Amino acid sequence: MPRLVKFSGIVKDSAGRAHSGTFDLTFALYELQEGGNPLWVETQSVQADEQGRYTVLLGAASGDRLPLDLFANRKARWLGVQSQLVGLLKVATARHSAARGPDGSRARSRTQA
Repeated sequence: MPRLVKFSGIVKDSAGRAHSGTFDLTFALYELQEGGNPLWVETQSVQADEQGRYTVLLGAASGDRLPLDLFANRKARWLGVQSQLVGLLKVATARHSAARGPDGSRARSRTQA
């Protein structure tokens, strides 16, 4: 089973403007769609293009990659994305389904910065 998951997103501010450049995003997997504590957390430096698009490999910044037992019970998992831009912390309110687990498929998302 692959220990990395490819995830692509688009970073936009509350006015709908895309953010480009390099910045940190924190990714967290949850058992619940809302609330609860993260089962896994990782922060990566991402490079967004002029349209705010970025792609990461979840698990790449963790020495142990994604834990094997994270998806062992085949329960749904939810991915939360948090960004920090110009000293202002804003959180993406929606979590994204990660129910299939680390199977190498490409997930897409819009992340509001």
